[in-house]
Amino acid sequence: MLNGFEKFAEKVNKVVGSPMWFIFSVFLIVLWVPSGLIFGWNNTWQLIINTTTTILTFLMVSLLQTSQNRWEKSMDEDQKREQENLRVIMKEIEKLRQDLKLKNETPPMPTLN
Repeated sequence: MLNGFEKFAEKVNKVVGSPMWFIFSVFLIVLWVPSGLIFGWNNTWQLIINTTTTILTFLMVSLLQTSQNRWEKSMDEDQKREQENLRVIMKEIEKLRQDLKLKNETPPMPTLN
């Protein structure tokens, strides 16, 4: 079930982050403004947009947090892999330095080009 939810959250993330979602949002506002004529510019008219945007915001924050959590987990895993790779490289460098010392050679200094 969690995997299905994550897939759904990812799809929502892609849709909400698209230009089409922004256009859709603007379109809703454009439709809502003239509806004030129908409702007489009263509290019901304001309640429609207020309720709609509040519900959408709540749902979007909940779903987008799922994507954020997955992204952070991925970044943590990448960072751990990179740290391990750096450890291996540092061990290799130290081994090469020891080999050069045994041969009584001066290790070359790295140059910045």
